[in-house]
Amino acid sequence: MSSNCQVTKNLNLKEIECPCCKGCVYDQAFVDYLQILRDIMQTPFYYKPGGFYRCAFYNDSLPNSSPNSKHMRGIASDILTHNWSSNEKWKFVRSAMSLGLSIGLYSAHIHADLRRGEPCLFYGCY
Repeated sequence: MSSNCQVTKNLNLKEIECPCCKGCVYDQAFVDYLQILRDIMQTPFYYKPGGFYRCAFYNDSLPNSSPNSKHMRGIASDILTHNWSSNEKWKFVRSAMSLGLSIGLYSAHIHADLRRGEPCLFYGCY
């Protein structure tokens, strides 16, 4: 499959693939939620390098990565937010959690994932 293939209106496989092996795993419901959020925010999303799908090898190479990372199942993404205002970040968090996504807040990105149970909000350590 071509890495230029669109999986939603504004997301293509190139943005999802693992940076080390170019593998690509994603959950369609999760990327559909990201498209809804992008439409709400009315701004492009830029993903942290390695911030979407990660193969086990790449995930293990990252400091502080979880051995059970949702990135390895294609149900997590790290969206760069260094150019977003506080109001834009808060709008994203509120909207994402209303869709049932869990959110992790970091200094330069927001982690969003699809997990079982109630959505949660947490603060990252780097």
